[in-house]
Amino acid sequence: MKATFYGHFVAGEDQIKIQPALERLRSFGVKSILDYSVEEDISAETAEKREMEGCESKAEGSNKMERYTPQRRFADRRYQVSSARTYFYVNEAQCEKNMETFINCIDAVSDATHGTGFAAIKMTALGRPQLLMQLSEVIARARQYFTQVTGESGPILFSDIKTDVFEKRFREENILTDNPAVRKWLDSMTYDKKGLIHLFSWSGLIDANILLSDLFHVPSLNSGHMEPIISALTREEEEMFKNMMRRLHTIFQ
Repeated sequence: MKATFYGHFVAGEDQIKIQPALERLRSFGVKSILDYSVEEDISAETAEKREMEGCESKAEGSNKMERYTPQRRFADRRYQVSSARTYFYVNEAQCEKNMETFINCIDAVSDATHGTGFAAIKMTALGRPQLLMQLSEVIARARQYFTQVTGESGPILFSDIKTDVFEKRFREENILTDNPAVRKWLDSMTYDKKGLIHLFSWSGLIDANILLSDLFHVPSLNSGHMEPIISALTREEEEMFKNMMRRLHTIFQ
């Protein structure tokens, strides 16, 4: 195998044995991107079972968009897909092991390339996939809410909308903008260098003291009250998300 596909794709078994391959690449001016394999060779049935268990929420009254609802027929993401990395959630302990693997990979790349190489990690190996699906759903719902309030249906990047547009629409719907919760939400809107508006402070994701269910709230045009834009999460799922962010923070450090 070392003379065929193994030798083509695998640099070596450990930090010492990868050196010749990296040195040869370096001699041609090619830098290296390395990663460690942590995925398993499992059956389609096992893949489906793990994916469905990892994507289904136990929260009651979860009103998910159909696009972000797990479907068994798509559960085995390897089917008819040419992909080098496909992870299936097992449990939190396995995510901890994956984190350690990624840290070892980063150290190996740093040592082997004298700090010039790259290490590839995949976020889906560090947490429950359902949580990432719900964050994707938040982005989709935020876009829907933006269109509902402003009437802008084109790309948000070119909309050039300010908070006064939201205030005007809220007054039209008899939503009190001097309500402390609504005022705080309006004041927390941010803009990037291109003028693109952000309905939420995404930096709140890294704050361990903030729950996801508390972070993503918007003033409802129907009730006038602040309502969650993210589907329901259990306390256990909130804790899983904190674990995933902690793992990412540990790797980045």
